[in-house]
Amino acid sequence: MEKELAAVVFDKEALEKMDGEARGFFMCDLSQMNVVEFLLEEDGEPNDMLGFGLAVKRPEFVIDDPTQLHIDVISSTVVVQSAIQDAIKYKIDIEGKFQENVTAHGAFGLGELGVALRGRSREAINSWLPFYVNKEHWKRVKPQLPTVLGYFCTLDPLGFAPNQFDVLFTILGVMIARLDAPGEHQLRILFAFQRTCFQAAVDFNLLAGLTEKLKNFHTSAKFRTKDVVPNLLTLVGYLAILPDMSTVFDNKDKNLESQLAEFWMVFLEEAIRRGFNNIFKETPESVFMGIVDVLLEGQEGEGEGFRSEEERMKYWLAHLADKTIREIYEKEDLSCFPPMKFDAARGFVAPVSTPPKNPNKENEKIAKEAKVRLGYAKEGKSVNNRKKEKRPQNKEDKIKEIEEKEKEKEKEEKSFDWMKVTPGMLDLIHRLQFHLHARGFPTLAAIYRSVTFVKGWTEIAVSGKNVFDELDENHGIAPERWTKIVKSHFEKQQPRHPNFGEVLSHIGFEVSDLFTFLRALLMQGIFYHSNKRAITRIESGRHANVLSGKEFVEQIMTEFRKELLLQREDAYQALRNLLAWKEINEKILNATDIYVFLGYMLRLYKEGDRNEGFKMLVEEIQKRGTAIPKLEEKMKVILTGKFEDQPIIGNGNPWVPERENRKKFIEAMGLDTYVSLEVLVRGVFQLHVYRESDKPNRHGHCNSNPYIAPEWRDLFAFK
Repeated sequence: MEKELAAVVFDKEALEKMDGEARGFFMCDLSQMNVVEFLLEEDGEPNDMLGFGLAVKRPEFVIDDPTQLHIDVISSTVVVQSAIQDAIKYKIDIEGKFQENVTAHGAFGLGELGVALRGRSREAINSWLPFYVNKEHWKRVKPQLPTVLGYFCTLDPLGFAPNQFDVLFTILGVMIARLDAPGEHQLRILFAFQRTCFQAAVDFNLLAGLTEKLKNFHTSAKFRTKDVVPNLLTLVGYLAILPDMSTVFDNKDKNLESQLAEFWMVFLEEAIRRGFNNIFKETPESVFMGIVDVLLEGQEGEGEGFRSEEERMKYWLAHLADKTIREIYEKEDLSCFPPMKFDAARGFVAPVSTPPKNPNKENEKIAKEAKVRLGYAKEGKSVNNRKKEKRPQNKEDKIKEIEEKEKEKEKEEKSFDWMKVTPGMLDLIHRLQFHLHARGFPTLAAIYRSVTFVKGWTEIAVSGKNVFDELDENHGIAPERWTKIVKSHFEKQQPRHPNFGEVLSHIGFEVSDLFTFLRALLMQGIFYHSNKRAITRIESGRHANVLSGKEFVEQIMTEFRKELLLQREDAYQALRNLLAWKEINEKILNATDIYVFLGYMLRLYKEGDRNEGFKMLVEEIQKRGTAIPKLEEKMKVILTGKFEDQPIIGNGNPWVPERENRKKFIEAMGLDTYVSLEVLVRGVFQLHVYRESDKPNRHGHCNSNPYIAPEWRDLFAFK
């Protein structure tokens, strides 16, 4: 490369044509040499180039994904590469004498920002990238660009990889996203770097690939996830170097404006999903399902919500303008979300329990049932003892039953008003919006400004020729026409924290019902916030297309309605089981006849495991203790699993309680009573065999003095 650079011959005549304004702009702020002077200087360095300063942080994974660089500062200071290299070298020499870790070059890690020098506005600088300027200057930049990118990304000139070209477009995207009432100099820096990115795309054959990426992102959800596009602002950089947008947006049935609106809509959707991944990354599913529940149904007890669109908008605007609310949200951290945990039992109505008219007769029936099942009595032949059929037996009845179920289902679905909007929903949307401002990337403000710039760039690029020829004819400085157009688009102050409605309006994507659409958009983003979930959903073909408008809203609302209903039904069933267990356990504990006890136990526990209901029964025994009738007999069945060798609980398998339960049983029943029962369960009490020498171990135990729990020692006559 050094030989190639040494052999470069510059067109002196072309360089000297640069006017005073161009020479003044492309002048190193440190050496005070302009681009013509240092290129034509005979004693100058043959590899020196002109560019601008930046301040970056490099996380370790930037080696694999260069677009994840943290770009803290994009400087307006123009500087040659040799000057910044000298500054970095000097600062590293100084730092090395006083501290272990040097950070002047940006280093690796996300700690304190390293500073090699200060720019014209006292901004930090620790890195550098080149400008295109003109054809003559590019003769030096082009052969060195891979090594410049290698060092910029990995701090190693030999660390270049082809995916590092994306860093150029990412930085261009960041420049655009940070525009706010831009000045002349700021725009000139931006357009000069935009020209660099375009020429790199042309000379390194990147145009076809980035055009394809933009097309794919626009048309298919599977090309939007983070594994495909690690940094969304890279796409903004891609868009900003296109001289002709129709190479991407080539649908002849739609105009460019509507296709751009669609692109920005899917861009916003993906940005919201990624923002929610930052917010809910470590959050249990029950929490974000609770948020989805409020967005879908509103808060409990809110009723029908707003009666008209005007009422909704009035409440929304008043909420946005409320300074007290804004201050609360700005101070909030992620601890505000766990209390929103999904309440699956919301709306549960306990079934009415009807006590038997004649409890004694009911007990007799249960006792007889137990005796029959245990073989101690014969089953009666009464017609009333026949089991009732649970399902209709003929075809007509089956069809009728199915039709009735379908009607109930339709009635349930019709009763759900997915267009309903309540104050609780709007409060939550506002809160989520603030957290996206704080933790989203790109933020809503960045998206808003990117849209503003691309609108201006689209207007600039309608000249019908290669728009960058106009820049080159002006000696590398953005023509006045360009800066005027962009300034006119930024003339209206860009909102610091635009709300969802402002962003959608700025994009130009029309929705029939703003708040219902937002609810659906946020629900999908929250539930599928993780990349893994999103990919699974897309691959299964169930991803709802945000561009389909009303159909998108209806699909999302219906899907989450079903999901929440299923979860609620599971919760309701668990509560019904809990109540049933409680009721039958009460009868078990109060039974004075052992066969009544056995009858209820057989009904509830014979074939199943010792489940939640059994745990509840045990807890009640430990609480009530000897107040329970026939406690010892009942405990014998509970521990052994049998009654007179007949299986009663868990198919007749015994249960030896663990330490905590044993302690509680001893407290409830008394040591002697409980120990005698556990001996019965264990059958044989096995002791650990120690070494033959009978020498005690470090705990003092040996064959003649084995370890035995204190409650067993008296029983086995060990002192």
